[in-house]
Amino acid sequence: MRILISILYLTIYSSLLGTAFADDADSINPVVIELESAQRLSVTGEALAGKRVVYVGETHNAYQDHLVQLDLLRQLHQTNPDLAIGVEWFQTPYQNYLDDYIAARISEKEMLEQTEYFSRWRFDYRLYRPIMNYARKHAIPVIALNAPVELIRAISSKGLDNLPEELKAQLPSAYDFSNKAYEEVLELVYKMHPERDGEFQWFYESQLTWDETMADNVADYLKENPQKRMIVFAGRGHISHGYGIPSRVSRRIQAEDATVITHSGDVFDLNIADFLVFAKEVKLLAQGKLGALIGVDMKGVKITGFTSNSAAQKAGLKKDDVITSVDGQDISSYTDLKYSIMDKKIGDRVEVTYQRKPLFFNVREKTVAFDLGSAQISPHYPVDRRHGNSEK
Repeated sequence: MRILISILYLTIYSSLLGTAFADDADSINPVVIELESAQRLSVTGEALAGKRVVYVGETHNAYQDHLVQLDLLRQLHQTNPDLAIGVEWFQTPYQNYLDDYIAARISEKEMLEQTEYFSRWRFDYRLYRPIMNYARKHAIPVIALNAPVELIRAISSKGLDNLPEELKAQLPSAYDFSNKAYEEVLELVYKMHPERDGEFQWFYESQLTWDETMADNVADYLKENPQKRMIVFAGRGHISHGYGIPSRVSRRIQAEDATVITHSGDVFDLNIADFLVFAKEVKLLAQGKLGALIGVDMKGVKITGFTSNSAAQKAGLKKDDVITSVDGQDISSYTDLKYSIMDKKIGDRVEVTYQRKPLFFNVREKTVAFDLGSAQISPHYPVDRRHGNSEK
């Protein structure tokens, strides 16, 4: 594998290849990067221009990774506009709504509502917005690659053998369980989360279902659109070493490809990708938070609890209050609520109107104004908005 290091920001590592002790006789043979000859990302983009598929890994909440993705998208699109974007962030049943958004038939908010983005993915949409805006501006197809969350959950909890019949139709066309190195990597991931329900084999099957589904969707699109190329944006675990999506696409279609990973953490692995990018950390401006746990049912957007130091609770809101508007915008869904404050900062003032049902009287409505706080729960994995609680 050809290794080309593209430097945006260089950190000097004291140990690249593990721990060595003073009495060790052998050289640790560390990697040396000549700064004067190190490439910029623009040069890397030129090297990728001839590839039909380019996989760019991400740490989902690392904004600099998405800026690298955006830069490469711009470069590849400017080189040849016959390009599509495959993304992990949306699930396959909602492709029509992505098509409508790119064609400007629906708004950003409508797209997020119809794709159930905030319940199925939940990572801060501002991370992905520049990419989606660029795609819409230039009418670049965005392809939903991910498997439905219901399928992944069912396999994680019961395994492939016990999958309900109604979900079997959503399985990918084929599986490859032969990569033992990948299995070992996933077993380490599994052991890092002892709170997981289900056996490792079920977890393994669910991870491969993710990979094989996304590979199916990449290969199918390229087969149906022979003039197109695709840039794929997905979690680094699905791309690293080519174990996840890339090798599985290669089983389905012959297409010259390349992988790009932004370096993260202290482990320096020369075999992780074809191109390793060092990017300076960039953070989004922190979002303001209500500090409320939200459940959505037939009655509307209901508060089911509060985070610590909750701004909403300090303002007088209580459990089971139903939020009906924010800053004069009607709230009838979880997306309405998320979208209404998505671009607000910590300390921004909001007016929240809510309904509360007393014990012996009719429902009464009240409006309070307060400053948004910083309470936040990590969106480690999305929950279904119809059945779970989500922090806002």
